[in-house]
Amino acid sequence: MIRLSLTGEPAIEAAGLVVRPDDLSGRPGRLVLVPLAWNHAIAVPRGDVAEILWPAERPASWEATLAAVVSNVRKGLPATLEIDHAAGCYQLTVPPDTWVDVEAAYGAVHEAEGAIRLEDLASVYAWSGIATTITKRPFLAGENGPWAEARRRELAALRIRALDSAIEFCIWNGEWGPALRYTESLIDLDPLRESSYRRLMTAAAASGDRAGAARAYERCRTMLAEELGVLPHPETEALYDQILRA
Repeated sequence: MIRLSLTGEPAIEAAGLVVRPDDLSGRPGRLVLVPLAWNHAIAVPRGDVAEILWPAERPASWEATLAAVVSNVRKGLPATLEIDHAAGCYQLTVPPDTWVDVEAAYGAVHEAEGAIRLEDLASVYAWSGIATTITKRPFLAGENGPWAEARRRELAALRIRALDSAIEFCIWNGEWGPALRYTESLIDLDPLRESSYRRLMTAAAASGDRAGAARAYERCRTMLAEELGVLPHPETEALYDQILRA
């Protein structure tokens, strides 16, 4: 099986060999390979690849330069991978059993959420672990073009779903320490996501830390007031009242 890692340090693992960006023309090779691997099911227009490679301004002879970069990437790929070029597009062709980390993360979140809907909480642990591990890694570190930033937002949204699933498992299994850590990570990702504060309140109260639950409520109330000028949702208020009465 070929393994394509697009998060962290991009790499290709095949037949015991590991191919890294330095083997594929460094940064230009990375900015060609990663988008093609992300979209390997479709052909990517040559101009779109150029936009990723040169987000600010393309060189005057960008077509020839891009062709040279793609050629260098081709030379470094394992024999079972190929970059096809037709009709002004590039496409990375991969064997059917190729493992791509981002695809694995999406699949794992889907499985975890499905297990939660079926109340099969014991199955959530492994799936959420795969997704939280992959989505925690940086993506194209140092690159600030529109494509890279859009993919980071996409991965951040996926990480929120993965963390939500992990917290569901931790609460079900009585693992309050991990539940609290995962919830803090949720709040770091989106400080205005009110449901994350409710999870923090629930986990803190369940662990016996009513004061911590109250602090979580106050954090939520202050953030919403300062950033949005609104009060907490009635569901948050009801949870807070329930914790106070417990």
